Amino acid sequence: MTEQDDSLHESAQSAALGWARAHQLNAQVQQLNTEVQQAWNHAEKLETEAARAWERAQELDIENTRAWSRVHELEAEIGRLSQLAQKHAGLTRHHAQSLATATYHADGLAVWDKSVDFLKEPRHHAAYQASMEAWQHIRPQVNGPEFHIEWRVHVLCWAAAYASHLKGDFIECSVNSGIYARAVCEYLDFNKLDRDFYLFDTFNGIPENQMLEEERATRRAWNATYFPECLDMARQVFAKYPRVRLVRGLVPDAFNATSIKEVCYLLLDTNIVKPEIASIEFLWGKLVPGGIVVLNNYGWLTNRLQKEAMDDFARRVGAEILLCPTGQGILLHP
Repeated sequence: MTEQDDSLHESAQSAALGWARAHQLNAQVQQLNTEVQQAWNHAEKLETEAARAWERAQELDIENTRAWSRVHELEAEIGRLSQLAQKHAGLTRHHAQSLATATYHADGLAVWDKSVDFLKEPRHHAAYQASMEAWQHIRPQVNGPEFHIEWRVHVLCWAAAYASHLKGDFIECSVNSGIYARAVCEYLDFNKLDRDFYLFDTFNGIPENQMLEEERATRRAWNATYFPECLDMARQVFAKYPRVRLVRGLVPDAFNATSIKEVCYLLLDTNIVKPEIASIEFLWGKLVPGGIVVLNNYGWLTNRLQKEAMDDFARRVGAEILLCPTGQGILLHP
């Protein structure tokens, strides 16, 4: 082999090595490009996450500001409620102290600096005790409370005493065991009066077929609580009064079973609109001049519909109803 051949051979080997190195460098460049691209992608990802983190930081800052604002609001509310609680406690103590000085506090009624001498009057006391004996007949069946209706009974006894100077019979609509009528009989010594006392009732609760839809729920509850079958009880309560006549039935239809001609005293206590209005419309023409009507439920908010209906009736007949603090209404026939 000549020197020229050796030189060519070395040049070929150098070229081969050069190409190999070039390929190696190219591969390294590609690897670096890949790593650079990955680094760039990662940098973009980190930038995006940083932007999100900054946005979240701003959101958290806003939420934190709102939270502190709410904390301050709640602190102010707690302070206000604390003041109200202290004020309420003071009012409660004052109210309790005030009620302790009331001359009368019962049956949803409290008065101060008013005479209640009727509570000490022996005749009223006897009448009230008689009414409570009538209540005791039915109380065990209904698990009823020990209540106090002295002022309501006082109004009824006054009305009955007034009516006793007029001609005509006495009527009560819705009687139950006879709490009110028994007080009247005791107060007037009814056996000495030459007249009848008609007591109309189902003696088994408020009739559902006469209830308005607006009355139904509460009256059903009252029936379940206060109005069981009680005709035999009422017979016992009035056994010693031969001219007290118990009439079982629905008013006004039950009126036709009697021979009532004139009425001086009428107590309406039906607790629902339809029979109450029907009763006064039926009996209004039988009331003697000056005859008195007591509406036992007139002023109670639970009986608002009765009041509205009775006010309408009074306007139609040209009369006025006196609202008593007891929740009763008084109406005089012209």
